[in-house]
Amino acid sequence: MRPSVRNFKSLTDKRGFMLVDGMVAVLIVAIGLVALALTFTKATGVSIMSSDKTKATYLAKESLEYFKKYDGGTTPVTQTMVDNDVKQTDFPAVTSGFSRTISASQPDNLNTKLRKLNVVVTWTDSNSGQQDSVTLNSYYYTK
Repeated sequence: MRPSVRNFKSLTDKRGFMLVDGMVAVLIVAIGLVALALTFTKATGVSIMSSDKTKATYLAKESLEYFKKYDGGTTPVTQTMVDNDVKQTDFPAVTSGFSRTISASQPDNLNTKLRKLNVVVTWTDSNSGQQDSVTLNSYYYTK
């Protein structure tokens, strides 16, 4: 059986092809925009987390520097300070939402001039709502 000319003509007719082509293009653009929006959201969250961790690290480092001003006679052998005890800060706008705990102790050795300092800065992560912390340890030799 031979195909009729009329059926062959309907197979080569391009009417409606632009509609399908346009729908595919819109679908591809929509997928790209959704991927871009998800990437932007994730990048914003990572940026906030990084900013909080940087602030906490600065506060911890500042707390370690706080003890450098003590000489051997006034440096506490063992002491724990909470953020309220450390009144001065170089980052007053940053400290909101952060809590510092500074522990000074004498390590288990015979050197009485050596002090071990442990600083823990905690805060609530705004993305996950969970507690996060940065811990810095250092040793100071008093004069």
